[in-house]
Amino acid sequence: MKRIRMGIAVTLTIATPFAACFVPDIDVTGRPCTNGVCPSGWECVAQVCQRSSQSSPDVAAASPDGGDAPSECTGALKVSGLRSTWRTTRSIRWEWNRSGDTAQFGSYELALTSNSPNAAGVKTWTASDNPELSQYKLPTHPTGEPDDVLSTLTHELSPDTQYHAQLIVKDSKGATCASLVADARTQTDSALESILIFSNGFSNDAVLDPPSFAIVSGDGGYEDSTSHLEVHWNPDAAGWPGLDGGCDEQQCYANFMAYTDVLTDRLLKPNFDNAFFEMAFSYSGELGTTAAPAWWASIYLNVTLDGGTNAFFFVEPLTLRAEAPGNYRLIQIPLRAFSNSTGPMNHEALAIGLNTFFVGGRWTTRSVIRLDKIYLRY
Repeated sequence: MKRIRMGIAVTLTIATPFAACFVPDIDVTGRPCTNGVCPSGWECVAQVCQRSSQSSPDVAAASPDGGDAPSECTGALKVSGLRSTWRTTRSIRWEWNRSGDTAQFGSYELALTSNSPNAAGVKTWTASDNPELSQYKLPTHPTGEPDDVLSTLTHELSPDTQYHAQLIVKDSKGATCASLVADARTQTDSALESILIFSNGFSNDAVLDPPSFAIVSGDGGYEDSTSHLEVHWNPDAAGWPGLDGGCDEQQCYANFMAYTDVLTDRLLKPNFDNAFFEMAFSYSGELGTTAAPAWWASIYLNVTLDGGTNAFFFVEPLTLRAEAPGNYRLIQIPLRAFSNSTGPMNHEALAIGLNTFFVGGRWTTRSVIRLDKIYLRY
């Protein structure tokens, strides 16, 4: 199976505690700190945020309009314009601008807070959460120039919850610069409806490709599943198709595809803007081995258009973290974030049905990929 490639999409990256502090324009003094975390420039004292004794209240953060950060950001790199470009019930995508000497890049981190008690995902997101936060460009690309890392996805958040984010960039000497704080609210999940693609089986007949990509019953699924989709990725074995020349010493590119007809006419136009694709995803090394991140991955949806023609829409690049064996990450992506050469997916493109979906990526040899609980939600 040849890899089909078209477009644009999503990324991530993060770091370690930073050597200098830069204070955002929003005063969070007195806000509760969750899991001991406060934004840059504050510290957690008696479970509330207090201004750090090592930071000055006169220090400014990066400007929100995409311009350079102020002179107080003394590192070789500056970040600005942090904003949320889309939200689902459990995910927020953050984007930013970057300037400066990328040869001196160290890492990013994203401090995520919320005033809501017990809000999920409140912590400092680092490369251990989203590997691309360790990179200013993704290390690999299937065919061309590696993509800049200027966005990240925070996953598995609480629905209908306000979050505050601040991005910090560290250079190779440890100097830091911080963005202004950006706010975003996740969608509510009340009265959420679903179109089933896969959960304990497909909603309709399906053909999987390659043949080793199969439905597996028993343990290994997401939450209460009794069966899931699974492939043991071993391109050294005989009969593996679809490598398309996309191999290096440790990883090869491959697509895992499901051909199945799913009617989507229940998704009405007023609901399309908030509709999203949802999938539980697991990627790990086989027992006794460790998988490297899938630095460049894709999700494709092939739809049936009026007149019987087909069109692929996709999100790429995604960076997918390697998990401990059997651990899953819930991925949610708005349908309007899928695109092709004609533009973003719209309601008209999905008015009839979905006939194929696939996940493609550069996977570590002898790794295990599992997919489960795949839905369109709206």
